[in-house]
Amino acid sequence: MKKLNNKGFSLVELIVVIAIMAILAVTLAPRLVQYVDRARTASDQEAANTVFTAVKLANLEAPLADGDSFNLEDTLYAVTNKKWAVSAYTVADPLTEPPQEFFNIMLEILADFDLKSSEADADTSIIVAKSAEGKLSVTLDYDGTGYLEADGDYKVSE
Repeated sequence: MKKLNNKGFSLVELIVVIAIMAILAVTLAPRLVQYVDRARTASDQEAANTVFTAVKLANLEAPLADGDSFNLEDTLYAVTNKKWAVSAYTVADPLTEPPQEFFNIMLEILADFDLKSSEADADTSIIVAKSAEGKLSVTLDYDGTGYLEADGDYKVSE
């Protein structure tokens, strides 16, 4: 009678391979999470850059007054499910708010662009400002304090 050749892995070999894979997973998981967080931060920063470009274009057609500052989430954006959805805004007081045409142009530019953020919540704000020297800036402020802090806040300016 012929001897059968057993093909396959023994139980010990399978356990050793599973143990090695578990060790690799435990050591690599924190690094992978770091890369995911960096990618989310980069995505948020790119969104702020897109808003800044829209602000610059809108400012060419309907200039903001020097020293003007406002929050986009109070005007064009509403935060829901960690993203800002663009919606129309009507200026209530033309003497104290930026020109209506500015918001109309911003809405036209950003019409199909919903900002997504891993950190967006009710405290998050996007602050558009024009300094006394006429320089534009957009600040992505996660905690809503209006100040750049170490919590990932990001500012784009001229």
